[in-house]
Amino acid sequence: MNTGIIKTVPKETYAGLLFLLAGSLIFMGIITAEIFYPAGNTKANSEISDLGATRPPDSISYQSSTTLFNRTMILTGLLIIGGSLLLLRNKSERIFKLFPLLLGIGVLGV
Repeated sequence: MNTGIIKTVPKETYAGLLFLLAGSLIFMGIITAEIFYPAGNTKANSEISDLGATRPPDSISYQSSTTLFNRTMILTGLLIIGGSLLLLRNKSERIFKLFPLLLGIGVLGV
């Protein structure tokens, strides 16, 4: 018997899904970019942001890892911002929901 009641999924569930996708994407993106980084990249003497560009003053990088890393960071930042905007629609405890938004902006700016 169909009662005609459709259960709606809370926006927090969609936000959690976006955060899960962002975490998976950044994990796999960094690992994949490390594969394409030229020889000599070790975790002991390099930083994660070296995958996106080299250190100043010559901070331009032409490796294929650069494109992959930068696109991963942009997409991850957008996913985090989208998830935090879904959380901000609920008006309770907004100050704590602002922190993921700031994180997303920071990741987007890397």
